[in-house]
Amino acid sequence: MNKIFIIERELGMNKVLDIMKTKTISEKVVTFSERKVIDYSYFEEWRNARTLLTDKYFEVMLEKSNLSHEQFAYALQPLNYEQSEADEEYWLRIFCEIMNNYDYSNINYELGVFVPTHPFNKFLQKKLEIVVENVENITINEQILDDFTEAHLVEMFDISGKIIALKLEEYKQSEISGKIEKEQKFMEFLRSNFDSKDSFYSFYNEFSVLARIATIRTIYLIENFTNMIQNIDKDYLEIQEFLDVRELNLAKLSLSTGDSHERGKSVSILNFDEKKLVYKPKDLNISKSFEKFIDWYTSNSDLLEIKIPTGIYKDSYTYNEYIEATECKTISEIENYYERYGYLIAICYLFSLNDLHIENIIAHGENPVIVDIETIFHVSNQMEDESLYVDLLRKLELESVTSSFLLPTKLQIGKDDSIDLSALSGKKVELNQKILGPVEVNTDNFHYQKMPSYFGGGNNIPKNNDLESIDYQKYILKIIEGFDKFIEFSQNNRMEFSEILDVFKQKKTRVLLKGTERYMSMIRYSSHPSYNREMKYRERLMMNLWAYPYKNKSVVTSEVSDLLYNDIPIFYSYSDSRNLYDSCGNVFENYFEISGLHQSIDRVLNLSEENILRQRSILLSSLNLWDQVLNKPAEKKSIIFETQNFDLLVQVKNIVKQLKKEMITRDGQCSLLSIDCSEEKHWKIVPSDESLYSGLSGLALLFLELYVTSKETEYFDYYKTIIETAIRQSRLLPFSGAFTGWLSPIYPMILEYKYLGTIHDSQFLDYTIKKLSEMTAEQIVNFKDIDYISGLAGIIRLLATASISFDNNSLIKSTLEKFSSIFLEKIKNDDEGTMEKVGIAHGISGVMLSLASFQNGDFEEDYVKEQLSREFDMYQVQENSYKWCWGLSGMIQARLAILKISPKSIDKDQLNLMIENYLKISTILVDEDGLCHGNGSVITTMKMIYEYTKDDHWNKLADQWLSNVLMYATLEGYKIPSIGDVSAKGLFDGIGGIAWLYLSVYQPVNNVLLLEV
Repeated sequence: MNKIFIIERELGMNKVLDIMKTKTISEKVVTFSERKVIDYSYFEEWRNARTLLTDKYFEVMLEKSNLSHEQFAYALQPLNYEQSEADEEYWLRIFCEIMNNYDYSNINYELGVFVPTHPFNKFLQKKLEIVVENVENITINEQILDDFTEAHLVEMFDISGKIIALKLEEYKQSEISGKIEKEQKFMEFLRSNFDSKDSFYSFYNEFSVLARIATIRTIYLIENFTNMIQNIDKDYLEIQEFLDVRELNLAKLSLSTGDSHERGKSVSILNFDEKKLVYKPKDLNISKSFEKFIDWYTSNSDLLEIKIPTGIYKDSYTYNEYIEATECKTISEIENYYERYGYLIAICYLFSLNDLHIENIIAHGENPVIVDIETIFHVSNQMEDESLYVDLLRKLELESVTSSFLLPTKLQIGKDDSIDLSALSGKKVELNQKILGPVEVNTDNFHYQKMPSYFGGGNNIPKNNDLESIDYQKYILKIIEGFDKFIEFSQNNRMEFSEILDVFKQKKTRVLLKGTERYMSMIRYSSHPSYNREMKYRERLMMNLWAYPYKNKSVVTSEVSDLLYNDIPIFYSYSDSRNLYDSCGNVFENYFEISGLHQSIDRVLNLSEENILRQRSILLSSLNLWDQVLNKPAEKKSIIFETQNFDLLVQVKNIVKQLKKEMITRDGQCSLLSIDCSEEKHWKIVPSDESLYSGLSGLALLFLELYVTSKETEYFDYYKTIIETAIRQSRLLPFSGAFTGWLSPIYPMILEYKYLGTIHDSQFLDYTIKKLSEMTAEQIVNFKDIDYISGLAGIIRLLATASISFDNNSLIKSTLEKFSSIFLEKIKNDDEGTMEKVGIAHGISGVMLSLASFQNGDFEEDYVKEQLSREFDMYQVQENSYKWCWGLSGMIQARLAILKISPKSIDKDQLNLMIENYLKISTILVDEDGLCHGNGSVITTMKMIYEYTKDDHWNKLADQWLSNVLMYATLEGYKIPSIGDVSAKGLFDGIGGIAWLYLSVYQPVNNVLLLEV
């Protein structure tokens, strides 16, 4: 019989269900043989859909699933049903039982959207009534069954709601519905579509995957609810003793308070009259070990004791003390709370305990209480083709004090949201991202539409005696004090500490391979009707996970298997094991490079002053303390030293020597730790990025210039390694401008060609030019910014520079012409408002410099001159006019550069007036030495003014400034942004720029600020 399994054959039913549509690819492959005929059109249709499953990852998926191309293609085509083993069809027998035993003569249409799935609910209710009737040692309130059935109804609606909305729309468009009055009620739709066994079977035959999902989820819930009730009944004496009650009356349940894992398991809150208990269907014996650790440190120190929930621990489930959020009654209790919070930050770092977000910390009086420690001894997952940058970033974020989520941490949710989920300050927030949600439920206009989504809050923020939320920022020093105390205790007792960790051996832990929200979004998508008709399309959705860059992708098979039936994938390990286990017990041997327990022992034993300083710096950064210092306006300081004679090249080499000491190398890559400031003005320690502005491309240029000047080959060797690393990092980024992103390494390679006649990676350069040349007008128009430092203007200037260097390259010239013509149109439209800003980085000067680099006709010269004059009128000399990015320094540099290209574009009277004003602000230094925001900007500009005016006063003034920079640095160090022992390394914002400054004064070099050749 073609495709159809007639259920009547085994169960005496007269309805049909297309079973093959409910089967997974692996289930259908079992009937494959070499003699089978394969229609590859179904394979082509399946593969032609737009997914993340590229050909590369498709091949990986086949390999890890032990499938051939032929087997996979075979499983995608319509197949005749072949009887499977009985256990494989268990869900089907339960489905038939559910359908057969439902009372279709007494359908309660008042249930509304729950009607289509009500047979499953009635089945669950009857099964649980039997379980409740058989309890012997506890009393169960009638409300309990209502709690069970309500939780089930909600889940059934989650998986069927969009399908019901679709069927309602079809009904409204049908001829039958057209005869009904326009204001028809939703109930009429239900009566028409769900009035008999036939109609229910018709619905589930159309959405046969829904039939399987609903049945399996119902089976899961019955199993889990049954196990919970039976466990409570069996453990009643222990529970009574734990709660200190004489009898147990289970009055109420709060079900599914967590995510569904491992066949529908989730956390529940049990209400025994006035007493509460948290039921967790998981092995949490590791908590007993943690209690022993707390006893050890409190017995051997004068530190405050921290509280964790006590419990009754079984091999596969746990009863935990319910922690109530309570207020702090005194200032002393508030201070104790935040001192303990500091302890927890230290403990979580040493134990690699993460995922302590809003919901996993309860503010219980003077105790911040961790209510879930199962993610203790977490080891970072290895990623494919992992670069040195990613490795360093992991150490700074996933293997530092920030990994626990105890500190303010911005987490990216989707494309548009960055929210704080930390236990310290996270609150309920509305997200920018909209999600589909049901509206006008149980009406004839029931449908799904985009609606606000929220990230829920918790009880993580302590309250005072007046029940007002406490602002942690008033107690930052107590947090730091607590962290310092616990780290000092750990350092002083490191041997004993490492020995007490033995109590954690062979304890089960949970492993987070990725954030829960990634999985949840896929489950939400999977409720769409398209993924509930045939399993192969639901599988295709889940197989997008193969694109996730795990180094070991074997785990994706487990993720897909769990997600198909709406479980959040869960993985486990053991504290002293390198193995990983999935929800079915499958083992991935030696998945991790080190066990979590041994990682923690290493951390404790290696608590050096350097390591402590680094973690403390990250802590202070996370608490935003560095922001308040580094975001202050630079202070002024007097020019107090006379001009000195010193060897500029020696100073360059001294800085470069320090850079080399701090370089981290691996597999032909190199990087350094630097610091970065976000758009929100938050400073933190980061690995050096790819950029010309603040990262590796800029440092590569420094080493190249030093090699050209000194002829010492070691600097060229460093250049090659650094530029190679920059290229590797750049390839992962979009085109954004000349100073950041994909294009960052291009300018150093242009200079390499000019100086040496070589190009380190000519393929990368050629490919880049080709990609730029192939960009459509629409793509160029859609560039976010037109400014010089981060947008189109910088790209125009870079292409113009490349055109000069590679004068025989027609592709560069034609690309420059295409970009420039569109660029001119965008300037005149100026939707971004760049032409209403002053300065070179983000304003008119930078845009006109780029335009003048290509446009040489009379019209363009007049236009450039007109816009520069407009900027001149807009500008007012201010205290920060020394800055290159938006002050007089950059404006003068741009004009002097344009003067060489297009003299008619510059009003020299205005330029000379700007230089006069510049002299007035050049009488005092600033407490910052960088090229963009500090004294380096001023000295570079002074040297350019000297070249233009030939007035030796400017040369002498520049030399005096340079001498003062070095003299102050000799006494106090260079004034560049720093966090702890980590300073900014970049060319524009850090120590690399100071070395470049010395080099540019020692011997003329091309001005990187202007992308000069």
